[in-house]
Amino acid sequence: MAHPILDGAGQTLEYVGTVMDITEQKRAEGERREHLWFLVGMDRINRAMQRTNDVEGMTSGVLEEVLAIFGCDRAWLVYPCDP
Repeated sequence: MAHPILDGAGQTLEYVGTVMDITEQKRAEGERREHLWFLVGMDRINRAMQRTNDVEGMTSGVLEEVLAIFGCDRAWLVYPCDP
């Protein structure tokens, strides 16, 4: 926050204020978001696994969740570096 220092005529002489480096705070917020995204994804996969005792159904459910979490198709999961 800054405020002007005025002379007797009301003209601005200078601005006085402070600056805070929030780089570390932003980095920590980003790490928190990534960690939360990971935990939510793991919970979704866990729930998909618990929906059925059928291995085929479980595999299908987990695959659907993984595709939704990463926003991709099956080809990307097999070979994510392919342009």
